[in-house]
Amino acid sequence: MKWMCVCVCYTEAVVIVSAMSDAGVLTEVPESLKLLVRIIMRCFYGDEHAVVMDKLIHHPCIKEDDLLDLLRFERKQLRAIITTLRNEKVCSVDVVMLSGRVAQRILLIILR
Repeated sequence: MKWMCVCVCYTEAVVIVSAMSDAGVLTEVPESLKLLVRIIMRCFYGDEHAVVMDKLIHHPCIKEDDLLDLLRFERKQLRAIITTLRNEKVCSVDVVMLSGRVAQRILLIILR
């Protein structure tokens, strides 16, 4: 079993190195890590959490209203799911205030 874990870590390291830019900064999330997150979400969380995480993997930074439109959830249900994921440090939420005639509060849900 230890050999299998080392093999998986080695494979992930190879994928991460190949996805790095010249400056040594990771520019994209490797597909294998996305798959790992999807598997973990399906195993340890409910179906609603897994669906939200699938959308966050596809759209790493999305407004709350856009996510509501995509998933057709009620706002209260989506906020409960996002709060759970935020408490588990799976994603983060940033609040952006837009200036203009009417100040708007936009929640940006970011996969980190």
